[in-house]
Amino acid sequence: MSGERRRVRTIHRRLLRRFGDLEPPRRTDPLEELILTVLSQHTSDANADRAFASLRARFPTWDAVLQAHPTAVADAIRSGGLANTKAPRIQAILREVRER
Repeated sequence: MSGERRRVRTIHRRLLRRFGDLEPPRRTDPLEELILTVLSQHTSDANADRAFASLRARFPTWDAVLQAHPTAVADAIRSGGLANTKAPRIQAILREVRER
């Protein structure tokens, strides 16, 4: 075994001892991830998560978000900041996904 390979194995063992065997990240719906990514722009994860939860509580389906007036969507995501910009972008994304 090469020195580099031995070094990598040593580092790997140390990381396992320190952090344990990590679980792979939970897979979520790609559309949810995309909308959450839009909501996360220029805000904290906590605010983006709060805005996403509010959006889903107010509009239980993506079709409902798409059918809503942009100001209603903006009101639902206001806690994430830049709601008046993000709402029409989210609806444009949903329109694009629906058309495909």
